Amino acid sequence: MTPADYMLAALRTEFTPEISAHSAGKERPINARLLHAALGLCTETGELQDAIKKDLIYGKALDHVNVIEELGDIAWYLNLAIAAVGSSWEEVFERNIAKLKKRFPDKFTQEAALNRDLAAERVTLEETPKVPGDYMFTLNGRPQGRASSLTTYAQLCALANIAPEHQPTITIKSRVQDTHYELLPGQQIYVDHGMVINVVPTSAG
Repeated sequence: MTPADYMLAALRTEFTPEISAHSAGKERPINARLLHAALGLCTETGELQDAIKKDLIYGKALDHVNVIEELGDIAWYLNLAIAAVGSSWEEVFERNIAKLKKRFPDKFTQEAALNRDLAAERVTLEETPKVPGDYMFTLNGRPQGRASSLTTYAQLCALANIAPEHQPTITIKSRVQDTHYELLPGQQIYVDHGMVINVVPTSAG
């Protein structure tokens, strides 16, 4: 399973209600998905810590099956956070490694860890190119995840838990290039190496 495949499969089980906040005397929308992800990460990392605590403090053997389960739950919420800000696992990987290379050009040193050049790291993060052909899809204007391989209109509706007969507007948009495609009922979109090749009828071979 690729990171893009995981993103779509995991988002299939998402449920995030719309939330608004009262700030500076006015109602304003907030990124409910990002808030959902942040709170979930706190919960799941706490459960991972609890498993480690029972091993270290109580002498209970570490339950590796449970640890992997909790790591999967943490990945689910990380995935939601990434989708909430319109990013991808690949972009997160690329930027994280670029930052670490800037901080530790050769290898980890205590001196470099204690004397970080935050301004230079920020420049590196901003200059790291986006992953080529990174196409995100939105449903009724709401970011859902990354488009990959051969994906039909019905599949994307299913991932968002919306019946295709409701005919929501699905848009596939490149985060790298100034291009976007609108996917209509009965169509599928073919993405090869991250690049949209064609939008064709579902019945096409």
